[in-house]
Amino acid sequence: MKNKLNALFRFIILMIFVTACAKKDSETKKDNTSQQESVKFVVVGGSGTILTSLDGNSWSSENSGTSNLLSDVIYTNGTLISIGGVFVDNVSTVLKSTNGKTWNPITTGTSKILYDVAYGMNKYVSSGSYGAIITSSDSSSWTSRSSGTTNQLHGIEYGNSVFVSVGDGGIIISSSDGISWASRTSGTAYYLKGIIYSKSIFVVTGAGGTILTSSDGTSWNTRNSGTSVSINGITYINDIFIAVGDSGTILTSSDGSLWSSKTSGTSNDLESIHFGDNTIIVVGDSGTILTSNDGDSWTSKNSGTSYDLNGVSFIE
Repeated sequence: MKNKLNALFRFIILMIFVTACAKKDSETKKDNTSQQESVKFVVVGGSGTILTSLDGNSWSSENSGTSNLLSDVIYTNGTLISIGGVFVDNVSTVLKSTNGKTWNPITTGTSKILYDVAYGMNKYVSSGSYGAIITSSDSSSWTSRSSGTTNQLHGIEYGNSVFVSVGDGGIIISSSDGISWASRTSGTAYYLKGIIYSKSIFVVTGAGGTILTSSDGTSWNTRNSGTSVSINGITYINDIFIAVGDSGTILTSSDGSLWSSKTSGTSNDLESIHFGDNTIIVVGDSGTILTSNDGDSWTSKNSGTSYDLNGVSFIE
């Protein structure tokens, strides 16, 4: 009888242990799922600012581990890459994350500040100060490339089997592999900053209301934007190009050639724009965040920061 009671007691203890382990495992999976679902949008900016949001309305500050300027952020192949640096100190910054909340620094091999990053042909290509170009196939190991220019390269994009980078003095360079670069004639001396490839054309934006278009990244045409302010960022959403710039400027176009102005509701400079989950996010100076569902009507959101915001991306 005593042996039967001992066996029963051991069985009860075992079942309690198994039940507790199963509950813990379930809670762990639930927590992991909750963490993964807690970030859809990521914004980066001055002094290492990183903000995340599930819906574009409520924003949380994350620890980037750096006080350096963060210029841009992209998401591809399950990985977030943010780039930046410190111009006066010749310091470059690359951060890597899989969830938008935990960030790890990556050694770049360059001391130049990085302004923009693109992905194509199974590689990352980033452009920056003094003609800096660096490439990586895994986002962890980076190699410096010769761009053939010492101008600041503010923007970079991949499309139509070519990388195109733009910058100061109207500089445009292009490359079929991200390694060897050739200079192109832009037709302008204004600095160029924003670039997108969609609808079979590149569209570039810059100072003085500059907008250029090209089908191949080599030959460029000047378009009339209808404004003289700097146009800093551009994207393509639901058959519409949307560009953003200084003094709250927002422009839209169906073809990249003819542009119309929209009311943003802010006079702050706008720097970058991205689309995801049926929401358009625009970020800019002094912590500005605007959202829209159609590109026509815009709503200001509380970012919780006064730092300038430079880049935004969406975790698909």
